[in-house]
Amino acid sequence: MLVVLLAAVDCGHDWNAADAADGDALSPAEDGDGWIETGDAVSDGEADAAGDDGADGNDGFEVADDGAPDGPPPACWNGVVDPGEECDDGNDRNEDECLNVCSRPWCGDGYVREEVEECDPGGLGVVPGCDADCTLAACGDGTTGIVPGLVDGFEGGTLASPPWENGTPYGFAPVAGEAAEGAWAVGSTNAGVRDSTAWVQTRVATSGEVCFWFMGESADRGRDEFRFLVDGSEQLSETRAQPTWVRVCREVTPGVHTLRWEYARGNRGSTAGIDAYFIDGVDTGGPFVEECDDANLDNTDACLDTCRAASCGDGYVWADREECDGNSRTCTTSCRSIGAEACGRDCSWSGLCSPPAESCNGFDDDCDGVADETYTCRAGASRACTNACGRSGTESCSTVSCTWNGACCLPVELCDCGTCDDDCDGVTDEGCVPC
Repeated sequence: MLVVLLAAVDCGHDWNAADAADGDALSPAEDGDGWIETGDAVSDGEADAAGDDGADGNDGFEVADDGAPDGPPPACWNGVVDPGEECDDGNDRNEDECLNVCSRPWCGDGYVREEVEECDPGGLGVVPGCDADCTLAACGDGTTGIVPGLVDGFEGGTLASPPWENGTPYGFAPVAGEAAEGAWAVGSTNAGVRDSTAWVQTRVATSGEVCFWFMGESADRGRDEFRFLVDGSEQLSETRAQPTWVRVCREVTPGVHTLRWEYARGNRGSTAGIDAYFIDGVDTGGPFVEECDDANLDNTDACLDTCRAASCGDGYVWADREECDGNSRTCTTSCRSIGAEACGRDCSWSGLCSPPAESCNGFDDDCDGVADETYTCRAGASRACTNACGRSGTESCSTVSCTWNGACCLPVELCDCGTCDDDCDGVTDEGCVPC
């Protein structure tokens, strides 16, 4: 375009000559000479007093007529806020207070503004790892977004926090040269310490599967234990030696979970073998698209702490919406035993009180009309018997086990010079004249 302008000057083009079309001073693109200069698309009806650089100017920078002499075009990055510029900080960087097009930065411009933004989705609204408000996506931040999963091979030789939380006094530490992938892994630090547990954990998003490598050897096989847990539920337990790396994967519900690895030492002080366990290549998949995010850990409202929407069947009772959710409550049966009322499929109480299994107590617990029918005898019952001396007595049914107690007892002791303990009190012939 510069060549065109220079050509116009060389040809003696007069910018201030009268314009036959509109009667004002000529301006580019309306002077009738066939030249197309930058900046002017239509006549503004004003004198093109050179340099107004407006809609009728010739450098394309201004958007309104300023009436000033038409000088050389202004330059973005000259450190001066010229007409048509929002800012000018004298540099071409996009991460500070002024973009390199001399306009103010905003969330969504695609550049991460230093000390202001954590990320920038670049006008896409929400991208994996970055919320629409230019903060890093995380479950619990109050913004529904796309939370990236975790892939960590510990190749920086660190166990960064976040996302990792390390145990105290014993956790896991980076180890060079013992890796399944790359050069680094992390291993337990409680070798030789009796009755101790080293652990490391992270709370991260997963799209439905968690995978990692592990290896190690305990000092006391069968007593020391390596474990992997998801939200406190054990998913892997290893007490045997595992001298080579093994990759394991576990399916989990998509969402945010607490993943924890532990090496629990028994009471043996020996450090035989490696006496440590190592993990590497943790991969939680992802990203996870949040269904909701209410920035709290309350599981009785509309959004769970895993950033999934509450629903009947999730195991949590939604306040003011559900009566129950997979749980049961005690109730009194028709036979006056203590039963259980189940939660219905619609998360309301079923209204049915199910009797318990029969217990040894002398009562009809299961409401079938018979007491203690699943046992040998009814608690407290008795039957006729004959003792070792041929005397008739009664045998009782135990109130603890509902089995016959094997003792045939008479109501009183008979004097027979120590032959039989008739009344089953552990003493013979008590109250009798000595034989």
